Amino acid sequence: MKTKAKSEKAGSSPSLMTSSDYICLLSGFGKFGGGSYNPSQETVESFPDILITQGESKAARVRKRAKEVHIEKVVLETVGKTAWKNLKGKLQKLPENKPVVLVMTGLAEGIKGLHLERFAMNLRDYRIKDMSGAQIVDKPIIKSAQDLIRTTLPLDKLSESLGKSGIPCRVSNHAGTFICNELYFNAMHHTQAIKAVKACLFVHMPLAEEFAEVCRKAKNKKLKARAMAANSREKQIELLRDALAEVIEGVVKTIA
Repeated sequence: MKTKAKSEKAGSSPSLMTSSDYICLLSGFGKFGGGSYNPSQETVESFPDILITQGESKAARVRKRAKEVHIEKVVLETVGKTAWKNLKGKLQKLPENKPVVLVMTGLAEGIKGLHLERFAMNLRDYRIKDMSGAQIVDKPIIKSAQDLIRTTLPLDKLSESLGKSGIPCRVSNHAGTFICNELYFNAMHHTQAIKAVKACLFVHMPLAEEFAEVCRKAKNKKLKARAMAANSREKQIELLRDALAEVIEGVVKTIA
């Protein structure tokens, strides 16, 4: 996926887009749990304002034109009370006549690659306090809602496609019981009735240095070379950013 870095100012109005464009509302989280940084925050902040899909290969019978995906970025506090409120507010400001994909990201320490989350659970069961000091145990997110909501995206196919590019990636069956899961459940529950929102996905990522370490073992020579040269956090975040851009392109191609 190509990028148009800084071709628009962050937060600029999507109303200037052409009819074939998509909006990706992309979220990350700030620090939590005593960590020195959150890679989801730095990855989201490093994104350009526009991504351009590559379209179909030359061998395809029908070649689709490349599409511009306008990125609307938001970094959320790791606080149960406010994370969804702030993301919902950002979502409500988007134009209703433009197709939207909602991609949320967060840190899951200990994992080795990107995790595409299949389900969100109607459960708040915080293993640690959030950044407001709240620690909720065994409570539903929405009392009247179902126990599970599943993303409509074909995650196995998406994961397989990313794997062919060498990106360390797997499907995970749920997003835990902390703020990431709470945000994902609220988002999927809310957007079920919003026609403009074509897809919702939560992506967990490892620490940037751990992602780079895994990429150094990739079979893809280009990715491996980039990872070997990623000796600073800035370059490691670039690896995460480009991997996440591939996820977004895959989502857009799925719904196009």
